[in-house]
Amino acid sequence: MTPEEFVVALKKITRTGASSTADYFSNPPVPKPPQHMGEFTELWRALEPAQRDVLRDLMTYVAEGALFELLNVLDGINSLDNPDGSRLELRWIAPDGRTVLLNEPEGEFLYDIFNNTP
Repeated sequence: MTPEEFVVALKKITRTGASSTADYFSNPPVPKPPQHMGEFTELWRALEPAQRDVLRDLMTYVAEGALFELLNVLDGINSLDNPDGSRLELRWIAPDGRTVLLNEPEGEFLYDIFNNTP
C-alpha cells in the first residue's frame, strides 16, 4: 500500500460512514435506538428532502474534516504534545512481511495527498 492508496481508502471509508449514518437516520435498524440517535432521527425525518441532502453533505464534510485533522497529526503538523521531539510512524505491513512507512518524514504529507485526491 502506498500513502496515496491509504488516503484514498480512508476517504472512501469516511464517506461511506457518513452516508451510512444518514441512512440510519432514515430507517433505524432497531425499534428503539439510543436516545441521541432517536433525536437525530427525529430531526432528520422532519427535514424536507433538499434539506436532508444538504445535511448529508454537511455530515460528509465534517467527517472528512476530522480525517484531515488526524492526517495532520500523523504528518506531525499537529502535535500530540511531544515535548521530547518524538514522532508517530504509521506502517503498512504486507502479508509477506514487507513494510511501508506511510508517513515518511521526507515524503509527501498525507494531508496534501488528501487535498489532491477526489
